Amino acid sequence: MSEQTPARKSKGYPLIVLLCIVLVAAIVFGVITYLDKNELSAEKDELNMSLEQVTGDLADAEQAKTDLTVTADGLTADLAAANETIATLHGQLLFSDGQLTITKGKLAKRDASLAAANTSLTDTQKKVDELTGKDTRIAELEGLLAEAQTALAQAQLAETELSALRGTQLFTQGKLSLTETKLTLAQTKLAETQTALTEAQAKIEELNTTIATMQAELDTLKTPAAN
Repeated sequence: MSEQTPARKSKGYPLIVLLCIVLVAAIVFGVITYLDKNELSAEKDELNMSLEQVTGDLADAEQAKTDLTVTADGLTADLAAANETIATLHGQLLFSDGQLTITKGKLAKRDASLAAANTSLTDTQKKVDELTGKDTRIAELEGLLAEAQTALAQAQLAETELSALRGTQLFTQGKLSLTETKLTLAQTKLAETQTALTEAQAKIEELNTTIATMQAELDTLKTPAAN
């Protein structure tokens, strides 16, 4: 009995040591695995926060793009209205030029009539002086004088119409100049809006790329965590 007890102890001792080594190795492996999981979880949380921030930035960029698109559409409509107004004003100017040409023709006829009337008046005055006492001739001369006065009144009326047309033309030219200025400003603003829209589109593409990269990294981190 006393000889078998040490033999049994010598056989069981290596097994106990082996079990202790396995237990220590398991504990170390568990600690390392736990630390790795905590580190991966922290990285995952950080990536999720970054992804949420980038997603928010993307939403803001999309909203800015929508606002810029609406502004560009409004400016395009304003440009179309301004072009239509300019076309109308050009038509009015052409009409005014036509009226002015007609009135100038009337004035030329008036000047000719006035010259003829003055000549007739001079001749009439001479004839009146020569034909004093001749009632018939005087009546004829008075008729010629009345015609000359009528021609003079018509010439004055034509001159008044010409002045009014010149005022209308100046007013129309002023409106055209103002509309062209507004059109230039609208075109400048549209160009600025289109530039901002291009920058917003580039920002959106950059954010989409960042989100895709973060999502891929997040998926990579999830894979070992699941194992």
